Formats: sequence, structure tokens, C-alpha cells
Amino acid sequence: MKERQRHEIKYYIHPVQYEILRGRVGAALSRDPHMPDADGYHVRSLYFDDIYDSALKEKLSGIEKRKKYRARIYDLRRDDIRLECKKKEDVYITKRTLRIDEDTYNQLLDNRFCCAGIEMPPDFTFDFKTKILRPVVIVDYMREAYIYAHGNVRITFDKRLETSVDSLDIFDKEIFTTRVFEDDLVVLEIKFDAFLPSFIKDLLRVEHFNKCAISKYALCRQKMYKHFASGKGAPN
Repeated sequence: MKERQRHEIKYYIHPVQYEILRGRVGAALSRDPHMPDADGYHVRSLYFDDIYDSALKEKLSGIEKRKKYRARIYDLRRDDIRLECKKKEDVYITKRTLRIDEDTYNQLLDNRFCCAGIEMPPDFTFDFKTKILRPVVIVDYMREAYIYAHGNVRITFDKRLETSVDSLDIFDKEIFTTRVFEDDLVVLEIKFDAFLPSFIKDLLRVEHFNKCAISKYALCRQKMYKHFASGKGAPN
């Protein structure tokens, strides 16, 4: 698994701003080949944390060097499960991805590591075992993505961010989810390697938006806490 340090900048934008930006970006950049249509593709992730909620607390505290694990699927497919470790070090983001089968995924849920046929990276195994990582929240949204080869630029609009408050089964097609944003905010993410081409800066005009340290993981955990505080039960 290769690690590539990248810049990742995030903004909250309103629906009207989103419609304007998607028109500009869609006219100038290539559509992600994985997008089946203009609305984008479905992303669902199951995040892991330890019994102390260290990943959540480090994020909320603004710790500059931190990492978190998640299992991710696209369009509810069972044949493409990805175990990812995402790390932040100062201004750089790195992501390592390991494709796993459903049996390995189920072992991770129980913190078992037989993993026949899957070579788990030593640090992954170490973290899951020593930190006793367990699944804590589902993050669910639609992603609209555009790419530009020079600078390895990727522009994404993450829409309809939702979380489940009563299940941690990422394959459940009937899972009940609840919206995280009441005003249909969209998360604009700008990812690139060493540089962001000036014409893309001109397209986005990000100086008009407030850059935010957005974490969909933290937002969904907080949504769950509000749900529990209302006297309702925890996920199954």
C-alpha cells in the first residue's frame, strides 16, 4: 500500500453555491469515471474507535498528528470492501487502502484476525489489537467528484450527509438514517498533491468561503450523541 501525502481543504457551502460551483467545475474538469450519473455515487463508511473514543477526541481537540480507521463500500456493493487508515500530519493527509473480503470484514467487527488469504499490514493489526478498535458509527452520503490530472487534483461535493442511529450494518439496504445538516449543506473538498492550478482557484473562488476543519466522522458521532441524549437507545 502506497502512502501519498496530499493537501485536503474543506468548506461548507449552501445548496445555491453548490449549484453554481458544480456548473463551473463540471464544465472545466473531467467527471470521475466511477460516477454512474451526474448526481454521483453512494459512499458508506463504518468508522472504528477505541473505548476512550480517542480518534474523536483528538479530532475535536485539534491534535495535528492523528489517524483513524474505517471500512468503506460504494453503492452498497459487497464485492468491493476497503479498509482504510487515514492519517493527518500537520497540513498533509495520507490514506492507505487495503481491499478485503466480506469474511475478513466480519472478523474485524469482532476484533479477530484469522484473515485467511489477506495479508494485514503489521501496524493495522497492532492498532486493532492493542487499542481494541470497535465499530462506532456509519457515515453515509452521495459524492459528486471531478478530476484534473495536473497536480492530481480532485474536487468533490459530498451531499446528503446522514448517519444511522440504530444500526452498524453497512450492507443493510433498509437501514434508517437521519440527516446531519438541517439546511442541506454540502461539503466541498479540494484535494491535490504539490499544487493547485490557478485556473481551478479562479473557478472555485474559495476566498468567498470559510475553510473549516470538517470531519464527517465527528459530525455523525455528535449527531448520535444528540440522539442518545434525547433518551433513545444505542445502535444494535
